[in-house]
Amino acid sequence: MKVHAEKGTVMTQNINPPQQYGQGSADDSRGWQPNPGGAGPQSGGFQQPYPAGPSAYPGGYQQLPPQQAPYGYVPPAGGYFPPPAQPTNGMATAGFVVALVGAVLSFIPVVGTVSWLLAPVGLVLSILGLVKSKTAQTGRGKSIAGIVLAAVALIMCFIYTVAFVGAVSHTPATVQQQGTTVQQQSAVVHNVTYQVSTTNGSNVVVSYSQSQNGNYGSGSVTDVPSPWSVNTQVSGFTGPSVSASMATDINNMNKSDTVSCTIIEDGVQVSQNSATGPNASVTCSK
Repeated sequence: MKVHAEKGTVMTQNINPPQQYGQGSADDSRGWQPNPGGAGPQSGGFQQPYPAGPSAYPGGYQQLPPQQAPYGYVPPAGGYFPPPAQPTNGMATAGFVVALVGAVLSFIPVVGTVSWLLAPVGLVLSILGLVKSKTAQTGRGKSIAGIVLAAVALIMCFIYTVAFVGAVSHTPATVQQQGTTVQQQSAVVHNVTYQVSTTNGSNVVVSYSQSQNGNYGSGSVTDVPSPWSVNTQVSGFTGPSVSASMATDINNMNKSDTVSCTIIEDGVQVSQNSATGPNASVTCSK
């Protein structure tokens, strides 16, 4: 027994050998007891210094209540928790890609004919992707974009087709009209006047055309004095033409002169030309 004196109170403590956990003694229920002869608490004294039970033992760990898993959840073996799979919409992606290619190619001439196949395929896939997006919760934007691009491609294909058919349908009529116009022009007879002159009055040699209804005809004169002229008629595809040159002068082989020619068709001058020099020659044509 050990006696403690503290401020007028005499306390006694029973010193017993240490007890094993779970074993008690008669003195454990008293703990520290006050001296009956001194002042202090009247009864009760101190209770057990530590509550019974391993969870409250000094230096120990408090045991937490077990946590319950969510209802219906079964943890996988080995402790691995895979991430949840993300929903996909392959129809929306495929429709968008096909419609985009069709829309780009539709603006290229000739190559754009491929869009007649790509545009409907992209449109169908995009519509299916839009329907699937209601359950997959994804791909709605791609589906709408694919539908718009496919519609653009179809419109461009329609425009090119209308333009091509219109051009082909008008070509025979245009050719026929042009052929009729050429035939009418070839059948018209024109009154033509050929004129040839020289500056120094030299004699000239002249040849001229006088075609009729597609049949080539010509006329010529030799060593005639200038000025010279003739009236004739010309029709067909070959228009009027005239050529003139200085006639040979035996007395003056190096004679130089200016030779001019003029064509008047239906009262209107249509051609004029001139040349200067020894043995000068000139040609006029329509």
